[in-house]
Amino acid sequence: MLRNAGFAPAWIEERKDIDAELAASRSNLARVWMILINARATEHERAAENRWEQALAAFQERVNELNRRINAWNLKAPAVALHRKRIDIADEIDRIRT
Repeated sequence: MLRNAGFAPAWIEERKDIDAELAASRSNLARVWMILINARATEHERAAENRWEQALAAFQERVNELNRRINAWNLKAPAVALHRKRIDIADEIDRIRT
């Protein structure tokens, strides 16, 4: 009945929120990576490298926060089969760089 009215349990909404924040963080990091790639061998390369380093630090901080939220979310999920895997920062960065 709640689903038909457009409502979902809080733990489902929390998962959607985590996924949306991860997608936004990935998108931002990918955008800064493309800026760095396009700035190679130009006078803007050093500034782009600094921006990339700042974006990496912000991404890592954000993923650490999302992983804390995932841990809390997994405790709320009604079944182990519904648990969400923690985000692997290194894998995420490698995926963006390739």
